[in-house]
Amino acid sequence: MNILLISSLSKGYEKLILINLIKQNLIFFYKDQNLKFDLIKNESFVSENIFFKKSDFNKIKMSFGLKDLWNKRTDPYDLIINLDTSFRSVLYSQFISKKKRIGIDKKDLRKYANLSATDFEIVLAENILTKILKDINGLMIKPELNIDKTKLINTEKLINWTLESNGQKQLDFLEYIFVYLDVSEELFFLDNIMNLLKRIMMNREGNKLILIINGSSEYDDLTSKIKNLFSEVSEQILNLDFISFDDFYYLLKFSEKSILTITNDSYLDKVNRVEDKICLFLKKKKLNDASVEHIIEQLKYYLRTVINPQ
Repeated sequence: MNILLISSLSKGYEKLILINLIKQNLIFFYKDQNLKFDLIKNESFVSENIFFKKSDFNKIKMSFGLKDLWNKRTDPYDLIINLDTSFRSVLYSQFISKKKRIGIDKKDLRKYANLSATDFEIVLAENILTKILKDINGLMIKPELNIDKTKLINTEKLINWTLESNGQKQLDFLEYIFVYLDVSEELFFLDNIMNLLKRIMMNREGNKLILIINGSSEYDDLTSKIKNLFSEVSEQILNLDFISFDDFYYLLKFSEKSILTITNDSYLDKVNRVEDKICLFLKKKKLNDASVEHIIEQLKYYLRTVINPQ
């Protein structure tokens, strides 16, 4: 079965979970058939990442112009799934093939607009799959994550070596909260970050805190300032050994082993949600008292009600 996916991917990682979910579930439900997927994308496109692997697609095409439509009618697609709502994408899907076509309704986009980015894509995937399969009985195969397992294993070994070298336990024997803040484009100032960290430490319920911060050149001295300000804090409370380790595999491993993650990085938040890990997401670009208070209230709830219920 030849399947064409049409999607606009200009906004970073938008719709990559949606594409991944649709592809993996169709492969599962049509396991006895040889499925081939083509993808039409717009010009602005993300590179390979944890949700997207180019080799999963037979062909990846740029959005073609109207003059090319006639030639595209010869493509033998058994199913066209349009994940865009633009006039051009609708025209493409209608003109290319007279066979089965599935699309997203604008009313669904409005209906689910208040959901988180991840939940939004999951609900849309369920909606699309129900149209194709009629009855999926609530069964959804999780997205297939494009992870180098060997690199992930080696990353854990490096983390454990660093911890043991400093007289600390390995990750598997630690109970900790992982905090990752990307301040490269956000309005996160030192005082705000210090306030957030102090509030987390006050409400950590005895758990360790591991911190990583990623920043642009203007934040070059931010990590050293944080280290100086927290120099008197015991390593059993706050670990700053990895504060500059912003390699994504370190983030993955720390999130995986933590009791929960606190971050303002939407990509890491999506990975945690897909993996059913607790992640407290700082949605606001500006880290102020209100956003800090919101995160702390969530932290208290999860630590006292979900993780360590009394």
